Amino acid sequence: MTNLAKLRRALLTDPEVQAAYDRLSPIFPVVGEMIDARLAAGLTQADIAVSAASANRVLASSMESFMFKRRASPPPPTQVLRGAGR
Repeated sequence: MTNLAKLRRALLTDPEVQAAYDRLSPIFPVVGEMIDARLAAGLTQADIAVSAASANRVLASSMESFMFKRRASPPPPTQVLRGAGR
């Protein structure tokens, strides 16, 4: 057994850690698919981070432009999430 597997087993003996792990477990296959896709594309985690930072800058710039032109604020995140059924 690897050190990581031993650590995981030891941590999961704590009921709070086990509960948190159980709550997050549905996302694990998605994360695995994302990692596989990143590797298949030949990208590193650093490549993804740079790309995400660029996307965030573009989004922020777009939002600022929207607010400047419209002189109004976009809807608050809670309203957007309610509209998305959350």
